[in-house]
Amino acid sequence: MTYSPLKKMRTCLSRFNTFLNPILRPRMVLVLLTTLWTGCETTGAGANPDPKSAKPVKEKNEASQFRMHLESNEFGGLGTTRIKVLRSAPVELLVLKEAFVDERDIQQARVIASSEGGFMIAVQMNTHGQLVLQMESTANRNRRIAVWSNWTVSRWLAAPQITRTIEDGIFIFTPDCSREEADRIVRGLNNVAIKLKNQAKPGKQKKVEEDEDAMKRFKTYK
Repeated sequence: MTYSPLKKMRTCLSRFNTFLNPILRPRMVLVLLTTLWTGCETTGAGANPDPKSAKPVKEKNEASQFRMHLESNEFGGLGTTRIKVLRSAPVELLVLKEAFVDERDIQQARVIASSEGGFMIAVQMNTHGQLVLQMESTANRNRRIAVWSNWTVSRWLAAPQITRTIEDGIFIFTPDCSREEADRIVRGLNNVAIKLKNQAKPGKQKKVEEDEDAMKRFKTYK
């Protein structure tokens, strides 16, 4: 006689079902089917045992917004708004509502280490952004540039004072955010730059440079 495991399993299930209350029977079937489905997803040919492999796809789709607003004069007007920068020691500023540079003007971004042991964000502008930044930094010496960004949250990040004409299109500032947030902001900005073809798809790159002077070694993507 040929042994049949399927026949034996059916017999066992038949005997077991005689003890089930009719109300509980559908629930047990649902639990059994759910368990079997989960097992197929876990052990099937299409299963992905390494959860880290999905992470690059998610990061690739991240985006960040970035706006730079000029400080306005004391009297202001309809085109100005008051903001507060720095959460630990808030500074109130009157700035122009319209940004003169945004994420579309960014060619690439980096998180770099500062000489004090902290970190900064550096952005390199494309041709249009570099021209506008040079003009505005020349005409508005000693005023501040208020930096706003939106990634997973929205926040005014900094308001550094313009002390010189920025000719190279590289803008560096210390952001009011955590290192993790800075990495997320920069990653999103570079994703936007790639999507807009402001930069080519990069290969492996360092996430942190040694110091702010390393920004001068930024390579221009053509």
